[in-house]
Order: sequence, then structure tokens, then C-alpha cells
Amino acid sequence: MTVSIYESFPDSSTAIVSEKNSEGKGEHLVDPQEGAAGQRRPVFLRRDHVGAFLSIVLSGQLVYAAFEALKGSLMLQISGVLGIGIDGFGAMMSVIGLAMYMYIPAGWINNRFTIRSILATWCAWRLVTLMVLYLVPGLPFTMMLAIAFSWAVWDVIGWPAVVNGLTFISRGDRHHGRGMVMGFFEAIRRSVEFILAMIVVGCVWAFPQHWRVIIIGFAVGYSLLLVPLIACLLRLVPRNAIAHQDNTSASTAALLGLLKVMARPRIWLAGLAAMCLCTGPTSTSSTPRPPTSNSSTTSPTAWPDCSGLRRPASSAPSSASRRDSSPTTSSSPQPP
Repeated sequence: MTVSIYESFPDSSTAIVSEKNSEGKGEHLVDPQEGAAGQRRPVFLRRDHVGAFLSIVLSGQLVYAAFEALKGSLMLQISGVLGIGIDGFGAMMSVIGLAMYMYIPAGWINNRFTIRSILATWCAWRLVTLMVLYLVPGLPFTMMLAIAFSWAVWDVIGWPAVVNGLTFISRGDRHHGRGMVMGFFEAIRRSVEFILAMIVVGCVWAFPQHWRVIIIGFAVGYSLLLVPLIACLLRLVPRNAIAHQDNTSASTAALLGLLKVMARPRIWLAGLAAMCLCTGPTSTSSTPRPPTSNSSTTSPTAWPDCSGLRRPASSAPSSASRRDSSPTTSSSPQPP
């Protein structure tokens, strides 16, 4: 016997049919208007799914484009724009890191609400808080920490929704599996992160005297990209089912579903394996390194001229470079 479940995608007038055989196996998606070539493509790259797929992928990156994605190359400039030192920036990143302790209660929220509603709300909150962070002058540091904590809370809610959305879009793909959707997700997400960051770095390198205006302008511009993304999420991502159980409320059903998942040992083992692989590199790259004793910059905010990207012409070479570049027998002074 074949069971069919119809669910209309917002960007198509046709229905996507999920067929399952009598053994409950072989679930796949069928679009009646797709030809043979379309059927050979992965589900998430077909016409009625690619818009939802790209919207979910970009929601997992654009929320970080104006702050976290720039910390690797422009940490000093962002600290200068916010009026804080490297220690303050490290404190904000540490508060964001508190997200790792809140993923279990966030699982209840993902069982209780739909994917597109979580992602749209996550993007909207990031948009509002980023505007406050970059455009409100004299913002107290305690307010910055409060914003960072709210980001941590929404990260643990929004990031599982991204993964759930990818699984939902690629469900039933018998030929390519769900590993391909994660590969496409990471490739697109990292490419977008690299391109957006390099645009800012290139502009700061070309116009170092205007670095503050460039940082604020691009941060606000990248934040505004969330506006069309929210519209795409609401328009293209289909409504998924939430936890439901007879004779119980939706909140109770979501909690029971969370407890049922927590009772599976392989869930915990997979999480521990991922933590062992990612904790070391993530913690070392996110925590700023204090200046060494022989560092020429002892103040965390003493970099108004972007000297880290372009060395001023008037600066004299160090004693080590002078010894390497000049003969030991020469007594004539070196030019500046």
C-alpha cells in the first residue's frame, strides 16, 4: 500500500508528493512537472526546493557576517569602532560561547515552533541588535555584554533550526543521501563568509585613513541583508510539522519528544565526538592572544591608523631587520 502526503511549497503551484511503500521504506519526493534530468538531481537542488535551501543556508551565515565573521581579520578595527579593548572583545566572545550550555533546552523550542518562524525571528533579532551595537553612540559595555548574551541564546535556537531545515528540505533523497546537503551547505556558507570578509579587508587596505567609516558602513550594510533574507524565509521555506501528541498540549509534546531523543546513547556519543574535534580550534581562535613583552603595541586600542595592514612609511625598521639587511662591516647609518 502506498501512502501519499501532500505539502505545497510556497514558490510552486504543484504539490510535492512523498511516497512510502508498505514496509515504510523508500520515502522520496516527486515533482510531477520535473523531467528525467530533474529527478537525477538531489532533492534540495530541484526547482521547488533550491530557493528554500539557499534561504536556509544564508540564514546560517548572514547573521554572523557583521560581527563574528570579521573577528579573524578585523578584530582590532571592530574593537576600535565599539570603543573597547581586546579584553572587552574577548569578554563578548566568551559570553557568546555560553551558548554551548543551552542547547538542550533549545531543543524543546525547535520541537515547539516551525523552522521558518525560528529562522525569521533569529534574523530579525540580529538585525535590531546589530543596528544598536554599531549605530548607538556611547553604548555602555554592559549593554554590549547583554546583546552578546542574547546572541548566545538565539544561536542555540537558530543553529539547530538551520540543521533541521536542511534535513527537512533534503528528506527522502534515496540516491544522494543527506550528506551532500551538508557539503553544499558548508561550501556555500564558507564561500559567502570569505567573500564578504575579503571585501571589507580590501577596502580597509585601500583606504586605511577611512577604516572606521568602512567598518561601520559594511557592518550596517551586511546587517541590512537580513531584511530580504527574512522575506525569502517566509516566502520560500515550507511550514514543517511540529511535535504533536493526542491528549497533550503542544508544549508537553515538544518536551516528551526532547526526552525521547535524549534517551538515545548515540546522540550523546555523536555530540561528544563533535565537541572533541571542534572545541580546541574554536576556543583558541576565538580567544584573543595578549600582547607579548616585546610587542610594539601594548595598548589594545592603539591602532587608529590600521598599521597592521599597511606599515607607515615613516616607521623605522626594527633592530632585528636592521641586522639582517645591513652588512656587519658597514658603519654608515641606514636610511629611515
